[in-house]
Amino acid sequence: MRTRDDMESDRALRLQKVLVGTTAVIGMISLFYTAYLYYDYRARMPTQPQPQAGRTYAVYLKGDTFYTTKTEQRRYYATQYIFFASVITIGVTSWIRWRR
Repeated sequence: MRTRDDMESDRALRLQKVLVGTTAVIGMISLFYTAYLYYDYRARMPTQPQPQAGRTYAVYLKGDTFYTTKTEQRRYYATQYIFFASVITIGVTSWIRWRR
């Protein structure tokens, strides 16, 4: 017969699996979107500032510098932050599970 502790443990394990799976999907989407933005910015963004177009914010992409608007710059860096946060979340969640 299953005890209440067993049921709570199973529920916690299911919740953890859902958290890790969701975080992994979000991380992969952000990684692919970062790659898309990298190639998109590399193909169409200027390498010199263009104040008349509002492209005065530098984005550093693998040794190259491109100038974007503030919104485009935030979009690129946000995808990287989301990816790294996802990796950290999965790592911490896995470490917690491993310690049990």
